[in-house]
Amino acid sequence: MGIVTSHQLKYCEDPQTKMADIMIKSPVSAPKGTTIQEAYQIMIRHRITILPVVDEARVLQGMYCFKDVRDILRNQNPIYKSRLEAPAAVRRGRGRQRPSARRSAGRSRRWT
Repeated sequence: MGIVTSHQLKYCEDPQTKMADIMIKSPVSAPKGTTIQEAYQIMIRHRITILPVVDEARVLQGMYCFKDVRDILRNQNPIYKSRLEAPAAVRRGRGRQRPSARRSAGRSRRWT
């Protein structure tokens, strides 16, 4: 198993370079079942931003990203939280309005 991060790509000037030539061949990893707190401590200790999670056979099962882990532990909204709300996806027309527009007009929340 190996990983390539933006750090390796940033300093790679030859577009013909193979990933195998620039990847980290034995990255720091965590076993499956590692908690968020444990992952955070491992990333701090090793000063890494990506922590692969592997099973007993060292097959990749997932990964922790430092910013997401830190945001979760700080009780903040992670960057991947969707901002899409249902009213933005509702088709307008034929008398339909966004729920907020109906409420401001004094109508109920039910669709007309």
